[in-house]
Amino acid sequence: MTARAAKRKIAEGEALSPDKKTKLQTDENNQVLNKTKLQTDVNKQVLTKTNLQTDVNKQILTKTKLQTDENKQVLIKTKLQQM
Repeated sequence: MTARAAKRKIAEGEALSPDKKTKLQTDENNQVLNKTKLQTDVNKQVLTKTNLQTDVNKQILTKTKLQTDENKQVLIKTKLQQM
């Protein structure tokens, strides 16, 4: 019997033994826990992707900073050359 059918029987007044009710409740709780765990896993993946994206952005910033430093050096060399 599926959980849905069992719920229908309970709603229609057919009593289940306490053990079966407990098992159905446990199954429902496990499903909720599994869904929550999946959601947590998805959230962790999103966080990981965000962290990776942040790392990439930091690398890009570092590269840009390096490029800026090189440009400053070139400017300084040019300035020195002009002197």
